Amino acid sequence: VTLITLWMPLSTAYNNALNPPMGEDIKPVLAYIRDHMQKDDIIYVHNGSVTPFMYYAPFYGLDVSETFVAKKSWNVKRFTIDVEDLRGSNRIWFIFSHVISCDCDGDSREDRVQAHVQILDEYGVQLDRFEASKAVVYLYNLSRR
Repeated sequence: VTLITLWMPLSTAYNNALNPPMGEDIKPVLAYIRDHMQKDDIIYVHNGSVTPFMYYAPFYGLDVSETFVAKKSWNVKRFTIDVEDLRGSNRIWFIFSHVISCDCDGDSREDRVQAHVQILDEYGVQLDRFEASKAVVYLYNLSRR
């Protein structure tokens, strides 16, 4: 009976040790930006990404003071206003992680991020994309369409 009782927790612990569950990991996204960023690039941080970005950005040499931090980008209408304000910029990195809500269709995180990407596609051209564990960055040119 003891063996049966311990089997599930032990097998779960063993599986997690071999394949640990990953949460949202913004660090590879920040490393990618650091390695591919050009002078005068802009970084736009989605509302749900602000806290981890502010904490980890200095470790990757990213200047927090020169970053556009969205205050209400969980709202697609507000995100659209932000994108319109950034129109004319050649290179903007849009960071998305922890996208837990959105006034758009879609139940999954991927659907909510995709709703934002559809807006970006209306305003500009995607130049690059990098995805980590539940975190993604898109590089857009908003100076032409």
